[in-house]
Formats: sequence, structure tokens, C-alpha cells
Amino acid sequence: MRNDIVIMRFFKTNQKSFTRKCMFKAALATAATVFTTVACTLVSCKEAQNDTSEYTLKYLPVRMEKDGKWSIIDKDGKIVVDNEYAAEDSISRVFSDGQYWVKSGGKHRLFSIDSPKMPVTEEEYDAVTDFVCGRAFVSHLGEPIQMINSKGKVIATLSKDIKSVHKFSDGLAKFIDSKGKCGYLNTDGEIAIKAKYCVAYIFNDDHAFVREKEDGKWLIIDTQGNKTGEISKDYHPWIFQEGRSAITKEEDGSGLVFVNYKGETVVKPKKDFIYPFGNKNGNSIVIDKEYNFAVINEQGDIIIRTGKYKMIFIYDNGMLLVQSDNKWGVVDIDDNKVVDFIYDDKSLYTLGDNYIFKDGSTWVLVDKNGTELKGIEFKDFELMTELNIVTFTDIKAGVNAVVDQLTTTTGYKPLDGKTSVSEIAAKYKLQPDEKYFGNYIELPESKAGEWTMTVTLEFDSGLITHNSHVETVNDGWFTQENVVDDGIGWNPDATLKAVYQQVTVTDANVSDVSKAMGKALEAKGFKAVGDGPVYEAKRSDGKYIRILTNENANDNTVTLTCYPNFDYSEEDVDYD
Repeated sequence: MRNDIVIMRFFKTNQKSFTRKCMFKAALATAATVFTTVACTLVSCKEAQNDTSEYTLKYLPVRMEKDGKWSIIDKDGKIVVDNEYAAEDSISRVFSDGQYWVKSGGKHRLFSIDSPKMPVTEEEYDAVTDFVCGRAFVSHLGEPIQMINSKGKVIATLSKDIKSVHKFSDGLAKFIDSKGKCGYLNTDGEIAIKAKYCVAYIFNDDHAFVREKEDGKWLIIDTQGNKTGEISKDYHPWIFQEGRSAITKEEDGSGLVFVNYKGETVVKPKKDFIYPFGNKNGNSIVIDKEYNFAVINEQGDIIIRTGKYKMIFIYDNGMLLVQSDNKWGVVDIDDNKVVDFIYDDKSLYTLGDNYIFKDGSTWVLVDKNGTELKGIEFKDFELMTELNIVTFTDIKAGVNAVVDQLTTTTGYKPLDGKTSVSEIAAKYKLQPDEKYFGNYIELPESKAGEWTMTVTLEFDSGLITHNSHVETVNDGWFTQENVVDDGIGWNPDATLKAVYQQVTVTDANVSDVSKAMGKALEAKGFKAVGDGPVYEAKRSDGKYIRILTNENANDNTVTLTCYPNFDYSEEDVDYD
């Protein structure tokens, strides 16, 4: 997304909960984080120059009636796909080859504007990116990321070492490997620039900011990976647009200037500003510390005064989308009115040459001369706009790391059948002390593939006891017995009751992980019984090992609970 989109989303979410005087500090940190990790801007590619911007659309998904099905209209407002997709579905922008994504039931399928009733392929994906350069990245749950073309054909399957990849920009796709290092792929899915940066921006204008060390200076590189310039580590850079990039001081966001590919200052505003909101034709939208918008030219002179408009954004055609007295309209760079300030809401997209505004409860199209198109109204429109990054989580490796600890003979394999607290304490070299007054032993945190796992052992009684002995004492006059405290020791009667393996899941749905664990248990010989997530195996001594799976979406955990000593099968229980 462009600089203006990143920050506008932050302000839209947070402007009611911050005062103007303190907002810029929180906004800078938030916008910087969002921008560094997922920022994208004008879509550009050497092989696809017709994709000039993701904010100038040829088609728009709309609902003609409130809560109705989705249709698609063209740049003139004509319906080209009529009531084809369910109201709960989501639709992406239509890409340069006419393809678009439809998300239904959590799965993405690829359709074409020429054949909206039948998908391009039968393949369904869990995650996808936009198409750029005729390429998109896709993933199936727990499988390595793939790159496909606009016909759905797989061009490349990426290494498992690549954990996330950004959509293409300037013919390169930023990726992050298993060590957290950033690099770039070309349109064949090959590594074009090695993963050696701890922080990297996407390319724009054939240049990108990168950092080799967390506290190191910012380097500017070209698409060959060659260094062209640098700036101080004390600045926060944005992306390049029209041959320059805004940079601001990291500490407080002040001191905005624009630098070239060498890192040299080429524009210094005449007033202190903190954010860039996009460049076009040498002009830039900026805001100051009081959250006031202004427009400056390439000499740094203010050409639309600070605070005249409540908000200002720049369209791809160079026109300015502005808010005045809570109403939206359009002016040109000389502040001449193009669209009257009469609309209640707006979109930063344009549909062809038409602006998109909301009038009351209805969205309308307004042409470049400010005239509202007659007979073209719709109740809602939406685009899946967060199709920037696809991630790979090796679910199979994580699940196997958990389930491999369980056996159909002794339950929790690392204990090798040991059940008494003294045996288990000896294995883990534990000394009895007051922290074991309860019934639980928590083992050190371990790894389950890419995830962390905590194993807790539960016993059927307290773990420690106070030991003592009786001594007989005769002082020459009397004989008496004294109880002498020998300290605490392991309770000889405490026996293992359950083992809890709690896995904190990242970059995956806990429900999907829980299901995968169930399948892995069945593959090991455990049998699913009952309606709940219960799995059992009968030991040679006639007892049963019972395992329960539990998922908690609130804290992203899946827990396997192993009961190694059951006298009966859950399958035989009649709960009626």
C-alpha cells in the first residue's frame, strides 16, 4: 500500500482515542512497523507495465442491494458480472490479465472476468497474494509456498527455508527465510538477492532501503543488489516515489526531508513536518505534529496551506481528495474545485477516470469533470486489499514433534514408562523443595518445529512430604522422645496421572493444527473414540492410554493431554 494508505488506516482506527498533540508519536511507531513489514505501493514490473497502479481500477466488485450478492461493474459503471457471488464472499481487484480471487468458506479460488461462473482452475488455496507481473504466490496449509501464473499453472515451489514472501514490486519479491533474514526473488522464483538483511523494504523506483544490522545504518540498493547510497540509522525511511524518498527522525518523527538514491537531501520543506502522504508530479502531501495537512512542491514551498483541509490524499491522476467541514470533494493542485464538497464518504480508488463517493447510504461515480454519472448507484463495494504476503508454517514438522513423544505402549515416551515422582525426579535431576508443594512439575520449555511447547506433569497427590524421625533423649532424670525434622522429600505415593503438552501456535490456525494432531495420532496407532477429540490405545497389560486434544483460539494454543493409566476404554462408557 502507499504511504498515504498506511497512515490513513492508522488514523481512521485511532483518531478518536488520541489527542492531536500526542497522536503523531504513536502514529509514527505504528505506521513505521506496518510499513516495514507489509508495505507495498504502486505496482510495477518490467514484464507488466499495464499494471501501473493498484488504486486505478478497471473493474469494481459491488453489491447493488444491501446485503445482496456480489456483482462486478466496469469503469463506465456497466454490470459485467451480475449477482454471481454470495454476500459473505470476498473479491479481490481484477488484475491486468482479467483474473481475480474469490474467497469463500476460507478458501481462495481464481476466476476470470471472461468466465465468472467457472474458476480458472479447481485448485483452492488457503492464502494468496495479488497478481503482479502475471505472477502470484499461493499456499496450501502447511505446505511450501508456490508461485503460479494467471492461468493457475505452478511456476515454482519455494524452498521450505522461505517462511514468507511479499508480492512482486519492480520485478522482485521480498522474502524472509527461517533465520529471519530478508532477500529478494525474481519472477522465476529464483533468489535474485541473497537473504542477508535483517530489515528490507520492497522495491519501488528500482530502489529499496535495507539494513544489514538492527542498529546499523540504512543502505539504499538497486535491483541488482548494488549499494547506491545510505542514510543514518537515526532516520526512518519511507519508500521511493518519483526518484526520492521521505525520511523522518526515528525519535519523534520530525525533520522530514526527501533524499535521492544516494541518500542526499534534495527537498527540505520550509516548515517542520512528520509524515509524507504520497508524491505525484513533484508535489507531496505532508502533515505536521498537530496533525494538520499541507501540500508542498519539489522546492519545499507550501502550495496548499497547513490546516486548510482536514485531510488530503493524492490520486494517481494528481488530483487531491480533500475533506472540508466533514464533507469530501476533489481539488486540483492549484486548489481549484473539481468535485463539490457534498459527499459523506470516499474511496482512494478511482474506477477508470471516475471517482467513487458515498452520498447518504448509496455509492456513486463522479467523472473527472465533477459530474455524477446518472443511473449508476450501488449499496456497497469491497476489495480484498491485504493480499500482500503469503507465509509458510511447517505444520507437519510441528505436529510430528509433539505426537512423536507419545507411544501406544507407555504413553509419554520420554518417561519410558516411569510413573512414580521419585523416578521422574531422578531422570530430570530435580531436587525436592517448596515449589513442589502442589501436584505439578513443569519441564523446561522445548521446541515443536517452529513452535514452542511446554510440558507439564500432573500427579495424583502432592509431590513432597515432610520427613522426620524420633529420637529418645535421657537427661539423667527423665527419658523423652523428640520428633526431629529431616526436611522435605519426594512423596513415595505420588504417581503420574497426566502429561500436558501445550503448544503455542504461530502463523497457523489452531483448529487446523488440532485436526492435524488427531490424524497423526491415528497414524501412530491410536484410535479415535466418541464424539469428542479422544484417542486411545490398549496396552499389553490391559490398561488404556487415553489422549485428549484441546484447542484455545484465544491464546493460540493446542494442548495434548495424555493419561497413561486408565482401567477402561472411553468407547465402553454409556453416558445415557
